[in-house]
Amino acid sequence: MSVQETVLFNEEIGQDEASPDRSVNSFLRATLKQLKTYLSSSLFPQVGPEMAQRIVSAFGVRTVKIIEKSPEKLGDVRGIGRIRIKSIVKGWAKQSKIKKDCTMLTKTSEVEEERRNT
Repeated sequence: MSVQETVLFNEEIGQDEASPDRSVNSFLRATLKQLKTYLSSSLFPQVGPEMAQRIVSAFGVRTVKIIEKSPEKLGDVRGIGRIRIKSIVKGWAKQSKIKKDCTMLTKTSEVEEERRNT
């Protein structure tokens, strides 16, 4: 992990030290690996393993923030144009909707369970 990635990760998690301990370092590597795997999943048909690697290498721990808040910056990555950016944004919106729907269903189930228990 580069010093720049370490500093950016520390900013993301609110850690002041320039060199996180080994557990944080391991967490960062695992998180970036999972993000690469996720971006190369079927939710993002225009992104394969190589493109996911390029995206995560370019943005590191800021990848999610870039996709959500500044997707046009994805165009800075070699091989990503307007069509691929739209596909990534669409895939991200789809997974966000699924997550919201699951959260809503979970809350509804909890309310129903609570009603039954009272």
